[in-house]
Amino acid sequence: MKTTERSELIKAGAKSYPQAFAALCEFCRMTANMLRLSVEQNLGQMSKSMALGTLSPSDLRGRANPSSIHPDAQASDGIEAKIGFTLWGDPVWRQYYFVTWGKNGLSLSASIKFLKNSDANDKVSTALHAHGFEKKIYHNSNRVGIFCTINPDELVDLPKHMNALLIDWSTFWNSVGGIAKCAGVNTIAKAKSAGPVQVDG
Repeated sequence: MKTTERSELIKAGAKSYPQAFAALCEFCRMTANMLRLSVEQNLGQMSKSMALGTLSPSDLRGRANPSSIHPDAQASDGIEAKIGFTLWGDPVWRQYYFVTWGKNGLSLSASIKFLKNSDANDKVSTALHAHGFEKKIYHNSNRVGIFCTINPDELVDLPKHMNALLIDWSTFWNSVGGIAKCAGVNTIAKAKSAGPVQVDG
């Protein structure tokens, strides 16, 4: 950062730091609440379509990245960030439901990570392609799922957009007979109880 830019940033922060911090916290809270509402409304159908035991709203774990502005925390790059929730089905799987900001804009996603079966992600990715989700697939080194992009102005309607995505997510799992049948894993594990908001994991 150039010296002049640094000076302007410090001046702006000195004038509005408490207000900006309060606004940021409130934005994060509101976004998380809207997302939680949508995920909670779809938990019953998702549990059924994935052939899992009943998942409870108390199983949702809050996630935010970056999650701290402490001086010793890792600095944000100003490009990527996420707010959302996870479900832990350790030691078999973890599921992720996020609002994500990145180089390609704003998106919503529903994904799953298999903790001990390295082939399971590829099996799910192949099934997603086979069932017509090739344009919505989210697949990185350790997670696979679906996503949709939205415009920033559409975030006010987050529940509507996330509901549509989760209906697709449930439809997919229902069409392949659930997680165990599709991925070839044991799904006896029960989701762990919720914890505090944490860095993504």
